[in-house]
Amino acid sequence: SGQPYFAVFMNYMVDQEWLFSECYEILSAIPVLILHGQKKDHRSMLPNVTIGTVDLGSEVWGTHHSKIILLYYETGIRVVIGTSNLLHGDYDNKTRRYYIQDFPLRSEAASSQSSRSTAVIGRFGQNLQSSLAEVKTKSALASKVLNEEVIDKLHQYDFSSAEVELIGSVPGRHPVTRCQWGHIRVRDILRGRRGRNRSNQGNFDNLV
Repeated sequence: SGQPYFAVFMNYMVDQEWLFSECYEILSAIPVLILHGQKKDHRSMLPNVTIGTVDLGSEVWGTHHSKIILLYYETGIRVVIGTSNLLHGDYDNKTRRYYIQDFPLRSEAASSQSSRSTAVIGRFGQNLQSSLAEVKTKSALASKVLNEEVIDKLHQYDFSSAEVELIGSVPGRHPVTRCQWGHIRVRDILRGRRGRNRSNQGNFDNLV
């Protein structure tokens, strides 16, 4: 409830002018982190916005295609995973789909435990944290904000009510035997469902 105090936008393509015109009153008043996959660097249009280009290293063909919005509230966090770029044309002229779910703050005792513990953060939270940890940017400031204000604080939230299984998307070349991203992760999850007692594992019929 209320207004967010921090916002994160991760996408392939981002039109800042359009994005801020849609929700200027909110985004102009809080810290905002934007990470995009376009080759052209962008300059921040507002002083409260930190923007960074995802660094793919030596990867020639890969691209940062994850479309995630994180909205931080005093009472919890809202996770939004969609299918469209943050562009006027994508929102007005194309079919879009979103997964949106709110997660509350954890108890003080649980939040004080290690943020890297799967038992603490839950499977959804661990997958989200691991995916974000793989993101490298060309901006030192954007990297600092991502690590300190986003990744390191995810353990403060209770993701146990997640209604989906999160599939991370990480650009690059990954050994099949150790890959935990993309279609290889989907394969492993579907294989794991064979003979599994869903009452003990949660009902994850939806993959995002």
